[in-house]
Amino acid sequence: MELTTTPSVWQFKDKGKWLDIYLEPRLTSNNSKLLHCALLEGKGIALIPHFIIEDDLREGRLVPILTSFQTAELNLYSLRPGDRMSSYRLKLLYNFICEQLGE
Repeated sequence: MELTTTPSVWQFKDKGKWLDIYLEPRLTSNNSKLLHCALLEGKGIALIPHFIIEDDLREGRLVPILTSFQTAELNLYSLRPGDRMSSYRLKLLYNFICEQLGE
């Protein structure tokens, strides 16, 4: 977590064109759970993956904004040992993540 005045950029796609929106956030974090908690406390807005907040959206605790704009897709990568067989537990975890994220 960082309290900052360093500008950051959010990118949105509107009518086929990418737009850069420059912000001067008071709080930045690479931890989605921290941002999620800040949202629930009414501390501002966040660009956060839908799957993290979907229950809060459904229950009305959070309200989506800027819904007419698209954002870049979130990529999630799995790093696995390449020199040996994956363990059964690792395969189960990988399958569970894919199932939960609809991949």
